[in-house]
Amino acid sequence: MNCAKYDLKPLELEGHQLEEALNVIFHTILFHRSTGKYTFKSEGRYSIGAIGMEDVDCDRINMTYVRIPSEVFIAKVGNDLRTFCSALRAKEMANVTDKTITGQINLQFYVKSKVNWPRTPEVIPWEDWAVTVNLVSLANENERQNSSQKLRQDLSEIIKHIIRVVNDNDLHMPKEPGEKDHDCVYDTSIPDMQPYLFRILHSIDGDANYNEGLIGATVKKLSQALT
Repeated sequence: MNCAKYDLKPLELEGHQLEEALNVIFHTILFHRSTGKYTFKSEGRYSIGAIGMEDVDCDRINMTYVRIPSEVFIAKVGNDLRTFCSALRAKEMANVTDKTITGQINLQFYVKSKVNWPRTPEVIPWEDWAVTVNLVSLANENERQNSSQKLRQDLSEIIKHIIRVVNDNDLHMPKEPGEKDHDCVYDTSIPDMQPYLFRILHSIDGDANYNEGLIGATVKKLSQALT
C-alpha cells in the first residue's frame, strides 16, 4: 500500500498558542478518519454506532474547530500533542540565541499486517500529515495582533485544504476488514468510537536524539518502529 503524504502549510506562532493550533489541525483530520463503534452480529453482518461532534472555541486563537466528543479519544490525542509541545517549549526556554525554534509533528495512519504469535505485526503507513511549526518571540502587542491574525488565516487555509483532501474520491483507503482483522485497520480500544489506527511522531530542529530523550518510552518505540 502506498502512503499518501501531505505537508501542510508551516505555522509561525508563539509557544502559548502551539497546543491549540495543533488541536485544530489534528482533530479536523481525525474527525474525517474516524467512525462509530462497530458491533458484529456474525461474520459479514454488523451495525455501526453514531459518532458525535462538538464545537470547541479556542482560548488563545480566535477560531472554532470541530472534534469528536469522546473523553478517551480526546485524552489520547491530547497526551501526544502535549508531549511534543512540552519538548518544543523546553527547547525554546533553553534558547539563548533568539534563534527560531522549529519542530515537525506528524499524524500517521497505518494498518498492521496479520502475523502469527510471537512475530510482531508490521506497521504499514497509508497516510501521513506533516506540520512544521516555528516558535517566534514577538516584541510588542502590535506584532502579536498581526501574528495572531495571520495564524488564524493560516489555520483556516489548512482546514480548507484538509477538507478538500478527505473529500477526494480518488483517495486510496484501506479495505474494509472483516471482524477477525478489524483491529488491524481500526483502533478498537476506545469505547464509544473508533478511528483508523494512527500514531503521532515528531522531531525538534531535526534532532531525533533530543526528541527521544524527552518523550518517553512509548513514542521512542514508535520512532524505532520506523527504522
